[in-house]
Amino acid sequence: MSKSSPPRLYLDITEAMTPVLEMVAEMAAEKAHAEAMKSINLAKNEPVFYTREEVADKLKVTVQTLDKYRKDGIIKCIPIGTRVLIPDTELTRLANRME
Repeated sequence: MSKSSPPRLYLDITEAMTPVLEMVAEMAAEKAHAEAMKSINLAKNEPVFYTREEVADKLKVTVQTLDKYRKDGIIKCIPIGTRVLIPDTELTRLANRME
């Protein structure tokens, strides 16, 4: 008994989905790499920095509220070029203050 080849429609769908699946795999690998790097930094006791969006999400406030905290001197941020980063020590300090 000989195997028949897959239907043409199946092959077309497979060819169309390959770039999408490759992109999803690449995104998953990048996320895993970022998480691994955070773990390495924590293990080395190196400072970890977060973006405004990450801190706002962790503190359950809006980015605008976080910007107000920065303007009012409630949280210390580090400007790097056009980006603003917040050290994990500030995140911990502010989270303890909000409790």
